[in-house]
Amino acid sequence: MSTLTEETMPPAPARELVRSWLRTPDPEDLGAVYAELRAAGPLVRAPWGAFLVPGYQDVRRALVDPALVMLDAAWRDERTPGWRASPATSALCDSLLMQNPPEHPVNRRPVVAALTLRSVTALDGMIRAQVRVAVEQFVLTLRQDRAADLIDDLCKPLPAAVLCRLVGFPGRDAGLLAGLASVISTGGEIRRPLDELLAADQVAGQLLCYLEQFTHQRDRSANGPALGDVTFSVDQLFALVVAGLITTTHLLGNLGDRLLRMPPEQQRSVTAPEHRAGLIEETLRWDPPVKLATRRADRPTVVGGRPVPAGTVLHLMIGAAHRDPARYPDPDHFDPGRDHRPGFPFGQGGHFCPGAALARAQAAAFLESFAPHLPAVRRSGRLVRRAGPSFTEPVGLPVSAARPATHGF
Repeated sequence: MSTLTEETMPPAPARELVRSWLRTPDPEDLGAVYAELRAAGPLVRAPWGAFLVPGYQDVRRALVDPALVMLDAAWRDERTPGWRASPATSALCDSLLMQNPPEHPVNRRPVVAALTLRSVTALDGMIRAQVRVAVEQFVLTLRQDRAADLIDDLCKPLPAAVLCRLVGFPGRDAGLLAGLASVISTGGEIRRPLDELLAADQVAGQLLCYLEQFTHQRDRSANGPALGDVTFSVDQLFALVVAGLITTTHLLGNLGDRLLRMPPEQQRSVTAPEHRAGLIEETLRWDPPVKLATRRADRPTVVGGRPVPAGTVLHLMIGAAHRDPARYPDPDHFDPGRDHRPGFPFGQGGHFCPGAALARAQAAAFLESFAPHLPAVRRSGRLVRRAGPSFTEPVGLPVSAARPATHGF
């Protein structure tokens, strides 16, 4: 099993199919692309030599396969001399986001312990209060200006405000942190335009300096961190800022866009307390915050029934897996009432997102606070997304007041 033989080798690179996938960030259009990729086989060879894995069962098993590991710093040292000249890539690899055992479980443990479901549930009141304040401020802006951007003015700064309260960052820095996270996350893409990578490199240094200063001058006043005396390292805080803010912004932006495209009766139905969880899970299935998980084979293994030699790079297509009709009937239909278990929108296995419960809690609070204001808000432009393909979070959604100012909200 040291090589992929002619009998087991997937077809030659389906260049146009892969290009189509790379050019399609909109989840409304991705269903057809995903179907073509699944039809091409369990492993689809990409022009750059890696393999795409689009099937639900194959992705699910691969995410927990101990033979498949991250493309960490040690791997890059062997393959790409000088890669550390990129501060963004270096910071990502030094964080728990891209580490492997034995460092990864050790560095991950404090974050997991701080963000358990029980811990997040205990903080529910604080989270709901933070979200309520943010939504009310957004509504006030919309009432006064008659126009706003749902992403820039609410869905992007909101998770940052919650994170500031959790770990003790100054609340005034929420906007700064949200902006830095958005730029740096481009360093984790499988395709990175030079200008975006240069911007990510510049901003990564800024964030690291901020975090280093914070760890040396922690605020232990009465307005200190809601998580208590938990002490995170710079690398752990880097992961919380970059991964935590991007994934939650993605979820909130998709929820807001989905709601604003629904008729009023459906809005009232899906935002009812008993239906909120289904809406959140279907939004995560339809367009997961991270559509791609890249791994390499540390030793020979089997994926999709095909032998995979050590050194092979695989792109596990979480987005495509969640549109697999073998698991989800009529997968391109948005159905909050469907059975979502077991999905993996936040990954699975050793790299399961430790902030999943926190993201879901913020989403539930967002629905609770935003739903009463839906009749007064309307879309005034198209949702704009990042190009992807790994991260396609909303970056802009113009909205306006639905009624004349004299009618109020």
